Amino acid sequence: MTLGRQYDSVADYVAPLTATGSWGGTLFAHTFHNDNINETFRVDNSVKYTSASYAGFQTGGLYGLSSQAGAFADNRAWSIGKKYQNGPLSVAAAFMNIDNASANTTGAVSGSPYLSVRQRVAGAGANYAIGAATLGVVYTHTDLVDRPTVPVSTLRFDNFEVNAKFDISAAWYVGAMYTYTKESIAWSTGHNNPHRNEFGLMADYRLSKRTDLYAQTVYDKASGQDVFGDVGNLAESSSQNQTVARVGIRTSF
Repeated sequence: MTLGRQYDSVADYVAPLTATGSWGGTLFAHTFHNDNINETFRVDNSVKYTSASYAGFQTGGLYGLSSQAGAFADNRAWSIGKKYQNGPLSVAAAFMNIDNASANTTGAVSGSPYLSVRQRVAGAGANYAIGAATLGVVYTHTDLVDRPTVPVSTLRFDNFEVNAKFDISAAWYVGAMYTYTKESIAWSTGHNNPHRNEFGLMADYRLSKRTDLYAQTVYDKASGQDVFGDVGNLAESSSQNQTVARVGIRTSF
């Protein structure tokens, strides 16, 4: 049992099965960080329970208090998740619900990228290790209902991801990801429902136990009316295509 500002169950259980939540980092996040698998925000005033592992099964849940006198449901959050791990197989599923995150700044969520009366995220995935390779598949669904002061009243995302990581040696690994995202939008003016395809590649070389060099690139192709390429929610493209490349050195403490 832990108390404080903490990550929800989707981030705890489903994110480690994705590219962004394991080996890839921010550029590999799903469109607009819609499902929080990149740990975009944490839950304040929260109580979290994580069970021990029983025959490979582990369960966890979180509740974030609203801290709003007379309005208990305003800006509260809760989530629940479960995983199973046995040898090369890892499977997990989780659900998160946030009520009216924009109602106050002292409740459960102060950093959510979306304003809506209700935000719900459900996800599930699996990883399987075959020798030096680890293969993964993940699905998440995000539902944003009654968005105030914007022309989009309802917004839904369905994210389908496949990923793979291969350890060339103890020092080298390479990874690849493909994500298809379908967006369902209820506009105040007529628009179609867009979708996008995103591809990512990464190579990493470990110089020491603490320091590594990496290179990565992600390409995003959006389709639909009035939608644009957007990799990692960094800066929207002026067209429906966007490619971002990054090289860096990283030190762990």
